[in-house]
Parts: sequence; C-alpha cells; structure tokens
Amino acid sequence: MIKDKLHRHSLDKRIEGFFIVVLMGMFIVTIISIAFNPHIINQFFFGDTEDYFMDFYNSMYHSSNDPYALRSIYPPLTYMIYSGLSIFIPEAMLEQGGFAIRESQGGNIAFMIYNIVTILSLTLIILNYKLGTKVQKNIFTMLILLSAPFLFTYERGNIILLSLVFLMLFVFMKDSEDKVMREMSFICLAISACIKVYPAIFGLLLIKEKRYKEAIRTIVYGVLFFFIPFIFFGGIGQIVYMLEGILSTGTFFAESGYGYLVDVGNSTRAIVHGALNVDMGVTNTICQIIACIFLGVGLVTLPVINKKWKEVALLISLMVLVPGFSCTYTLIFYLIPLIMFLNDQAKDKSDYKYLVCFLLIFAFIPSFTAGEGTRPISGNQLLQIIGVLGMYMCLILDSIRIYKNKLRYS
Repeated sequence: MIKDKLHRHSLDKRIEGFFIVVLMGMFIVTIISIAFNPHIINQFFFGDTEDYFMDFYNSMYHSSNDPYALRSIYPPLTYMIYSGLSIFIPEAMLEQGGFAIRESQGGNIAFMIYNIVTILSLTLIILNYKLGTKVQKNIFTMLILLSAPFLFTYERGNIILLSLVFLMLFVFMKDSEDKVMREMSFICLAISACIKVYPAIFGLLLIKEKRYKEAIRTIVYGVLFFFIPFIFFGGIGQIVYMLEGILSTGTFFAESGYGYLVDVGNSTRAIVHGALNVDMGVTNTICQIIACIFLGVGLVTLPVINKKWKEVALLISLMVLVPGFSCTYTLIFYLIPLIMFLNDQAKDKSDYKYLVCFLLIFAFIPSFTAGEGTRPISGNQLLQIIGVLGMYMCLILDSIRIYKNKLRYS
C-alpha cells in the first residue's frame, strides 16, 4: 500500500514536471523566435492590427447606446458590468464609438481596472486551489497566464476572463462543507452563465450528482441574473434582438475565414467547403449535424465518467466544440480541468495522453500562417484544435471502456 502511494506520488511529480518543462520550453522557443522575427508574435493575436482590445471597447459603446439595436450578442448582465466601468468616461465620449473610447484616458483606466481585477482574481484562485509548493504554483500560474489562449484573450479584451473567474469558483467551491460557500458557488455559476451563456451546461454536474434542490436554486439564480437586467436595456422583448445578433454573428464568422476559431463546425467547414469546395449551404448543414452529434455523444457519455476532472474536461470540450463560433479565447476554460488533473492523486500512465492534449491546447509555438486577410490559420491554431478534439475523443473512448467493464462485471 505504501509502495503504491509512493509510486503514484512519483508519477504525479513526473507529470507536473513534464508539463512545466515542456510549457517552459515552448515559452523559450517563442521568445527566441520573436527575437529573430518580431512579427511572428502576431500569430497569437487577432489579424486586424487596428482592432486591438476592441471586444472591450465596442462592448462599452454598446452598453451605453441600446446594445440590442446594435445586434449585440451578450446577455444584459454583461452590459451592466460595462456600464459600471463606463463611469470613468464622459457621456459624450461614450456616444462616439469604440475606437474613440479606446483613445480616451477614461477608457484606458476602465480597461486597466478590468484587467487588474480579473487577472488578480485568477491568480489568487490558482494559487489557492492548485496543489504543490509555492514555487510550483508560481511557475504554473505565470506559464498559464502567458499561454497562447490567454494572450489572445488579453488582446481581445473579452469579458470571458470574468466568466472564467466565476466558473472556477463554482467548480472549486460546489463541494465545500461550508453551506455559505456552496450557495455562493451556485450564484457564481449563474453569473458565469449570464456573462457567456454556455457555462450553463455545468448545471448538469449538479443533476448528475442528484443534487436536484441545488440545481433548481441555481436555475432560479440564473433566471434572475439573466432576465432582470433586461429592465435596463429595453425590456425582456429585447431577447429576440439578442438572438438575432447571435445568429448574424455566427453567419459572419462562417463567411469570413477559418482563423481564430476552434469549434468543430469551423474545422468541418475548412475541410468540406475550403478544401472540397462543397456549397456553403450544404456545408453549414453538415456542420450543424456534426456539432449535434458531438453534443449528443458528450451528454450520453457524461453519466459514465468516473472522475471529476474528466467530467469538467468533457463539459468544457462541449462548450468549445459545439457552439457555431468558438474563438481561441474559449480555450482558457481548460484551465479548470488542468488544475484538477494535476491535483488528482489517482493518475496512471495512461493519463499522459491527456497531458499531451492540455499542452497542445495551451501551446504557443510560432510556425506557419496560411490564408489571407485578417483571419489566417496558424500552425499553433491547428495544434490547439488537435488538442481539443484529442481531449474529447480520449474522454469518449475512456467512457466506452468504463461502460464495457461495468457490463462485463455486472
């Protein structure tokens, strides 16, 4: 028994050491590449070099100027947050558009405050819930927050960082022995979902664990956080225009190239339409069918999974693969199962395949860029897509194996 524990402890140290060494190696290679070719760093950022930080500044403009008339796609809670940050900006400036806000002193102060709050919150959560020595935690935090998905997220200024903060708090606090902490975790999930919608799928964890009363309370919190803020943005009827905005944004992404998207629909579109030149209408139908298959298989598989980090990894994979336009920044959600995976004291050698997937997802390896315009595909994006698809397939295959073993011994 003692020998087995020592073996597992040694394995844990090897896995974490491998992750840190490889990610550090990627970081060093990137720095060297930038030194010889400064422009190569642009592979990790949005192709339009004039559009930097504009997810943040455009949203600030929308929040002050009837967002759903402008076909904005975020739930109203998000625009309430932006409205709160807009107190630093003169009202006349808020009416001039996102680029004008970006050029203003108040706009930069608001963006600075947002980044300080979110990055500091992420750092504190990682340091609190990641196991290991202080040195290990600090190195891990630095490497992760400088990884490719996070770099892309900073450049976009997307509020997904805040959604990640609240989703992490839900995952790490939902099993707390403290009743107040548990209840706070349900509120955190509701807030995360009302910022970026798709984290709502994490309510399935409560259902799987037969925590039905808690699931109902979480739904109630979600309904309140989702619908009440509509009062400040034209009423509940605006939800129709929000959905129209989401559909039009999906169409825009489908027609404007394949770069910076990691959903399975984008990969399918690149092959079926881009490589095989199939009609776009037919291609979009195929993409929707494949996305539904991935979602259906994932939902059927979830009850079979026997490890918490794998449950979280599967739900994150569905959040990334299924929606019609998942940008690179959605990969930051994999930070949650990564921490849980590295903390897991019951890993075996077969788990190395997941470690490889995590490395590909957080990879920053400068290489080729293919395509024209502001949405080219980089080699690093292809690695990230392989990592996400590999993660999903490993989880499904492992679940099939577990299910077969249950049938064999039942």
